[in-house]
Order: sequence, then structure tokens, then C-alpha cells
Amino acid sequence: MKRSSFAREDGTRPGVEVSCVIVRRQTVTLCTLAAICGVFAIPVAARACPEPNRDAAVTKAEEPEYPQSAKPLGLGPVSVQIEVTVDASGNLVGARVYKSSGNQAIDEAALHAASRSRYSPKVINCQAVTGDYLFRSDFEPDSYASLPADIPRASQWENPFCNGSAIVVPWDEGQNVAAYGTSSKTVAVFLWANADSDYAARVTLIGDGAAYSVEIPRTAVPKSPGDKSRRYAYLVSLPSPILLNYYFVDGAGVDGASVTDCPSFVKEVAAPTESDPSLIAAPASFTRVEAKLVQTLPPPSCGAIYKGPAFAKPFTPISGFYGYQSRTAKIAAFIDSAGHAIRTEIWQSSGVPGIDDIALALVQGSTYEPAQFLCTPVVSIAIFPITYEAR
Repeated sequence: MKRSSFAREDGTRPGVEVSCVIVRRQTVTLCTLAAICGVFAIPVAARACPEPNRDAAVTKAEEPEYPQSAKPLGLGPVSVQIEVTVDASGNLVGARVYKSSGNQAIDEAALHAASRSRYSPKVINCQAVTGDYLFRSDFEPDSYASLPADIPRASQWENPFCNGSAIVVPWDEGQNVAAYGTSSKTVAVFLWANADSDYAARVTLIGDGAAYSVEIPRTAVPKSPGDKSRRYAYLVSLPSPILLNYYFVDGAGVDGASVTDCPSFVKEVAAPTESDPSLIAAPASFTRVEAKLVQTLPPPSCGAIYKGPAFAKPFTPISGFYGYQSRTAKIAAFIDSAGHAIRTEIWQSSGVPGIDDIALALVQGSTYEPAQFLCTPVVSIAIFPITYEAR
């Protein structure tokens, strides 16, 4: 018996030297197998990862939406940098504004885009670890020039119960602006109709213990690329000055259909937030219509003209060790008159997709005390803040 080693034809040896044990008749077989093993042996260095050290990175970036409220401000191109923390599995566990645009709505849009993006983790010595990444969102208002200025974001007007939605405000004709908190004989009705060709609607106003009806005449819908809905402005004359409290779209008829009753949620007259003043900006011109007194309203037996929806029973707050920081997601819920959430959507993100998903599921799966209007259950929309408590 003797021991041999193998070399290639050019005289060099393979990456791993292989010896062969020659034992009489088994010599050829054992030596051949040993040679194959030697030629195809993988050096230790080849087993190392291709990038032993790398920073966290974005693998799929979500494009941000330019906030509707920021478009008329003339901010020009702006950028936001979001510092995100990515764990060893590539999950987002934290996000904060690192460099602000100077506009809160734009910063929140960048946070939302960052939270919806996908990432790869930081790697040190071939080991994935938690790391940070600067996510950048660029906002170019000119790229939205084709969108009619009067079209708000869908979530701000869309009504799943009815083919129209409205914002009604007391109006000062002299200053041509909204006049909140004052009795007025004139109110402005800004209407959005979910129509392709034409629409007509009926809006009910409530104030000073009386109900008024406003018939919106059938109006042709101009063609607009990208969206079939735009804002229409009406200046409504009342029989006498009233302090407007509530309003709702009582009926709608689109694309040639007659106006029929539709379940629309009651809205309280309140000044808009700073993020959406464009929704009640004075238009180039109003269409004038008149309101008619429908009936006077006696004090309701349940104690209030309108009462919003509420959770039927308390729920256990969500908590955990996710990022070790408390966060809140605001969820919009459309609730029917039986107290069921028929649709939910994220109104304001927590900055973490996983927490947003839990909040959505919690609001969708809860039961509610429905809203009441004149002591009768009605459909409604409500914004529920859901807080994730860090342990």
C-alpha cells in the first residue's frame, strides 16, 4: 500500500491537496474518486458572503403623494429626509423626520412613503444587524399641474353611502370668505359628485332649531383627465339668518338618474384644519340657489340633535416591544346605522406599517354605538386614534 497525491496536467495542484490510498484492485476506483473530490473542492474563502459589510438600504421605495393642501402654497420643489431604523430581518422599526421640508403635511407624506417602503438590513462581518438608513422623498409640484386644483384627495370627500359629498360653511359675501361662528343668511355649499356626465343633489341644513332643504340643479360634469370628480360651488340664500350647526347630503342623482334619498353622514359645521383650507377657498364664481324651510325642530327627547358614533365596549390597548416607542395611528371608519364598520382607511399613519395594520384590524373588527340624528341611528364617519404603547 502506498499514498499518492494528485496534480493537474499543468503541474499545479488543486485548491485542496487530496491523497489516495492504493489498495490492490481498488486502486483505480479510490484514486479516481479522490481526484474528483480534489478538483471540485471549494476553498474556505469561497464560502464567505459576497458583501461581508454593507449599510442598510432601500429595496423598494414608495413614491410619495404631494399633499393637496401644499399645492397652492407655491413651495416649489422640496425634499424631506426620513431616518428609518431597520432591524436584522429588514423590518422597519422606527422612523423620524431627519431633515424637514418646513411643511408638516409634506413631512407626513414623506413619513408615510418611508413606512410603506421595503428595506434590506445592515450587515457586519456577514451578520445582519439593526441599522439606520436615510430615506429621501422629493416633491415636485409641477408634476401635478394636470390635476385640477379643485379636486381634493379621494379620502377627503368620498362617501361610500352616497354618490356625493359636501362641505357647507357660513359665508361673508362682502369679504368673500367663510364666516365661522356667526349667524348668516348666506352659506356656501362646496359639492363633490361621483359622476361621469351630470349630477343633481339635495342638501339638508340644520340650524337654530330648523331644517332647510337646498336643491342643487342638474349640472353637466366637464371631462377632466385622471379623475371624474371636481368641486362645485354654490351660494345659498336662506329665508333668515341662522347659526348653522349641521348639514348632510340628503339625496343624489348622477348620470341622468333622478335624485333619490341616500344615506349620507351628518357633518358638524367647524373650521377646517390648517391642512385643508383649499377645500373652502373662494371660487372664481358661485352658482346661486335658495334654501327652503322644511320644518322646525322641537328639542329632541334624547337630549341632542346629533351624537357621533362610539366604541360599543372598551378594547385592550395594543402594546409590545416594537421599536420601544409609543406610536399612534388615526383610522377613519365609515359606520352604518347598525354599528358596523363597512370600511376603514388610514387617516394618519403611525410611521410603522405593522402598527397601522393592527390599528386597521382593530377598528374594522370592533362594534359601535351608531351615530344618532334626531334620536334615530344613522350612518357616520369617525376618526379613531389607536395608540401602540411601548413596554
